[in-house]
Amino acid sequence: KETIGIEVPNSESRPIVIREMIENEEFRSKKYQLPLILGKDTGGKPMIADLATMPHILIAGTTGSGKSVCINAIITGLLYTLPPSKLKFVMVDPKRVELPVYSEIPHMLSPTIMDAKKAPNILNWVVQEMDRRFHLLATVGKKNIQAFNEREISETGKAQIAEAGDSENVIPASLPYIVVIIDELADLMMVAQDKVETAITRLAQLA
Repeated sequence: KETIGIEVPNSESRPIVIREMIENEEFRSKKYQLPLILGKDTGGKPMIADLATMPHILIAGTTGSGKSVCINAIITGLLYTLPPSKLKFVMVDPKRVELPVYSEIPHMLSPTIMDAKKAPNILNWVVQEMDRRFHLLATVGKKNIQAFNEREISETGKAQIAEAGDSENVIPASLPYIVVIIDELADLMMVAQDKVETAITRLAQLA
C-alpha cells in the first residue's frame, strides 16, 4: 500500500487505572475468549486483544518501560474473566521477582517455577499436554477448545465422565485454556537455551 500512517502522541498523558479497563463495556462484552488488557490508544479508545486469536505474544522493551506492569495487567484481566475450571496458568520466573505472588491462586497448575533448570520439565509437560489435546480434538472431530467445550454430549457420555472422575481414559466434558507466562525469557535462554528452545518453538507452532 502506498500509504504511511503516523500516530502522534497526545501532548499530555494520563495514567490508566486497571479498574477502568475491567469495567469497560468492551471488556465485559464476552466476545473475547482470553481478553488482554493493553491500555488505551491516543484517542482514548480501550485496546483489548484476544489471546485466543494470537497464540503466542512477546512483550519487549527497555528497563523501566512497563513490561512487568503490562504482564500483571494481562494476568489480572484474565483472572477477572475466567474461573479456575476454564483457565490454568503455568508461570516461569527465573528472577523470582514478579510472578511468585501468583503461586497460591487456584488457577495455577503448579507453583511458579523459579529455578531455570526446572523450566524445561514444565515446558515439556505442556508440550505433551498439547499433543494429548490434539488427539482429543481429532477423536471428537473438533478444531479448537471452544468448539470442543460447546459440543453436545449424550446422557451416556455425561454418566461416563461423572463416573471416571480424573481418569484420562474418558474424553472430558471440557478443557481449560492453559496460558504459559515466562518472565525474563532472555535469562532463561542464557541458562538453558538448548533445553527450552525446542519446547517453546513447538508450543508457539502448535498453539
